[in-house]
Amino acid sequence: GLRGAGAHASASSLPAGSGRDQAQAMREEADSWALVERGASDFLQPGGAAEGLEQARTSLTRGVRQAGEAVVIRPYVEFQRGASRKKVLRSVVTGIPMCVLQPAIGATAAATTALR
Repeated sequence: GLRGAGAHASASSLPAGSGRDQAQAMREEADSWALVERGASDFLQPGGAAEGLEQARTSLTRGVRQAGEAVVIRPYVEFQRGASRKKVLRSVVTGIPMCVLQPAIGATAAATTALR
């Protein structure tokens, strides 16, 4: 299968030499890699209070905008494309949970950013 072919191709592309030389080369390559901390503990860390409030406003605005798109824009576009009333109504109804959740998500992100 594909697995066998891939293993064969990678084995044939290794440089010629003893196993000891290859192991040394692999150790040197591993030493040259930079360590990366897992997670993003300070991702988007605001520089000060004003920057934190600006990031909070951005998060809240994004949540409200996405909610509006779910309830108003998407059904309107479907209506413009000639969708049936039933389909447009279904789109409105399925957008209602997003209308509630997106601002809440935005508010949570805003509070988290502002309190850092």
